[in-house]
Amino acid sequence: MKNVTDTYNADEKNNAHIQIDTKDPTAMAEYLYNILDNLESIVALIQKNGQVEYLNKKFFETFDFRDMEEFLSKYDCICDMYVDSSGKSIGCDDECHLDDFFVGSENLTQQVYMLDKKSEVLTFNVNTKKMSVDSTQGLYISTLTDITNFEKARIVAEEAIVAKSNFIANMSHEIRTPMNGIIGFTELLEGCKLNSKQHGYVDIIKKSAEMLLDVVNKILDFSKIENKKLEIELTDVNLFQEMQHLYMNFTPVTKKKNISFILDIDLEIYEYLVMDGYHLKQVISNLVNNAIKFTQEGGKITIKASLMKSSNRVQTIRFSVKDNGVGISKERQEKIFEAFSQEDNSTTRKFGGTGLGLSISASLVKLMGAKIELKSEKYLGSEFSFVLRANKSIGKQPTLQTSLQDSFIQVIYDSEYSDMVTTYLSKFNVHTHTLKDKNDLNKESRIIILFNAQEANALYKSLNDESYFIICIDAYYENLSNYSNLKYINSFQECPSTLYNIIFEHIKVEESLSNELMRFTGINVLIAEDNEVNQMLLYEILNKVDIQTTIVDNGEKVFNEAKVRKYDLIFMDINMPEMDGIKATKKILEDSLNISTPIVAMTSNVLENDIAIYKEIGMHSHIGKPFHARDILTLLNELFNVDVEDIQNTIERDAKYNEHDEIQKCLDKASVVLELSDDIIMKLFEKFLSTMAQVIKDMFKAQSENNNTTLLLLAHKLKGASSSMCFDEITKIATDIQERVHNDNGEDHASSILELSKILRNLEDFAQN
Repeated sequence: MKNVTDTYNADEKNNAHIQIDTKDPTAMAEYLYNILDNLESIVALIQKNGQVEYLNKKFFETFDFRDMEEFLSKYDCICDMYVDSSGKSIGCDDECHLDDFFVGSENLTQQVYMLDKKSEVLTFNVNTKKMSVDSTQGLYISTLTDITNFEKARIVAEEAIVAKSNFIANMSHEIRTPMNGIIGFTELLEGCKLNSKQHGYVDIIKKSAEMLLDVVNKILDFSKIENKKLEIELTDVNLFQEMQHLYMNFTPVTKKKNISFILDIDLEIYEYLVMDGYHLKQVISNLVNNAIKFTQEGGKITIKASLMKSSNRVQTIRFSVKDNGVGISKERQEKIFEAFSQEDNSTTRKFGGTGLGLSISASLVKLMGAKIELKSEKYLGSEFSFVLRANKSIGKQPTLQTSLQDSFIQVIYDSEYSDMVTTYLSKFNVHTHTLKDKNDLNKESRIIILFNAQEANALYKSLNDESYFIICIDAYYENLSNYSNLKYINSFQECPSTLYNIIFEHIKVEESLSNELMRFTGINVLIAEDNEVNQMLLYEILNKVDIQTTIVDNGEKVFNEAKVRKYDLIFMDINMPEMDGIKATKKILEDSLNISTPIVAMTSNVLENDIAIYKEIGMHSHIGKPFHARDILTLLNELFNVDVEDIQNTIERDAKYNEHDEIQKCLDKASVVLELSDDIIMKLFEKFLSTMAQVIKDMFKAQSENNNTTLLLLAHKLKGASSSMCFDEITKIATDIQERVHNDNGEDHASSILELSKILRNLEDFAQN
């Protein structure tokens, strides 16, 4: 072969300038082949029928051929060498005509596998381009780039992601299982009669468990976001309720740090909007938590929801969290949304945290169709904000106006607050009547708002009628009311939504008392759960609403039980010995007496693909661990037409409104408020009677000995016990004794103690009958 270098002349001053004899086709071809032989990729020139015309040097270095002659003796085209990922030959069609592959395109890109000299499978990216040589001959040039190492790295990376996801899912399950017992039984313990010290211990346990669960959820959310498995769930959301509940969760810590904490919701925002309420609260909670963390004592934090735009069907709302804390330097503002990132390393040591909150929040906001904006200046504070569009709900959700059934609220005039309150309520189309003083009360309205704590107490006592509901807005009053029908607000200016929610909650309690208490008598549930703590927790929750339960501890047992007895509902743990919940469900739905019975998965596996599997095999739904009693009760209400017991049927049975009816009403109210069954309430009532009898006996003794210290403690003890049982009359007498003793005005308390004795006799008579 002629040496190409003989045909060109190199300029010594400029080696880049090369002259080629373009009139000599052989020289041109040799020059081209020399270039191709020095490439790191394999190059092939192929005719349109697939026959190979040229292969460069890299091809022969890679594959087990000495030259073109040997290659052509075995193969007609390169695609005859193609194998699958395991190395098995797949070849090509009998007739390889490249023109068939180039319909409407000048390029063809493929990823293929081929065996090298050592019979190892290599991965190539093949790019083939059509070339025009003359009018009769089609020619193609294929470039084969070895991407084997890249593909191996990609596979390793994907396997690492899968392994990480599996690890996080398993870790979540392992932590959630004991957390379910801790949180569940803490909730049950809260409903028991505890002293203040014990309540404090329970509260610490609950908050610590919730903090740990929050960390687990953040890691799990981060994993879901990373794997693009987090989904938005749209529901009807009342921002005046949801954001006030969120605000109240943070008030204890803001008070402790003496931070001015404000919730400002635009009153033009529609009461119910269609949005992802769960993730919206998660984002705002993350932002508020950061604001509290980085705001010094005496600082200020404002949560704001502002209406930007509104039409007949859609509203655009800007959510923001603003603080005057330490701020974020401009250099760090871009990186602050990265996972595991904080202002600097000292931030983690000083303030704690996983560094996931802002990353998760930014991703969630992006999923909701927006972007978090940050305005911050070092040492002057920060403002995080985002703008969401939401449809107005067309559902039949109860508004404040419809819940009040168009009745009006009475507002006793105050120069500072009354106009502010009436204007606030008018935004929800609630009618108000402003009165000069309490003597002008209209008996047609039972909700009264006034603005002085002493006047509110005096009015409550003078009315002596539980049908009235009194709200006192007094910024200077710190004590909480012991009466169910007298509520104080000392933060109206900081959080006006408190008024909205107090009225709403009062209406809900009244409706619960006047309508129906749900009972699930006659419902039989099969529980498949191997964890004894979860078994006990489910039993307690279901037993409270009269449900009969059967408990088994593995998949084999649940299948055997399902074959011999029909159940109304099956709760199925997924990870059980002998046979897991998925296999047991499949067998039950194939061959048992419970083919049509709803089966609900109960597990700590809460990833989207897990839930999809449960639905795919025929499960009705899924409840993640740790679960709450309300999760179970909500499911039961959806599934069954329940038997109901009218709480007031005993009262209405007899037209005479006697003392026993009053007692029954108090106990029914306690049952609703404490969310406890009638049997447990009666046990608490029996315990209360013995406590009250001993307190009265000790009161008489303290009175005779002029021992005001003991009398004060006894009155306080009785007040706490009676308020829990909703015996407001006893609470009022005990409070009166406590206040008179505290004022030390020398009054005799015998008449009040005798009145308590009379009430005790009526209570004991009721208990016997």
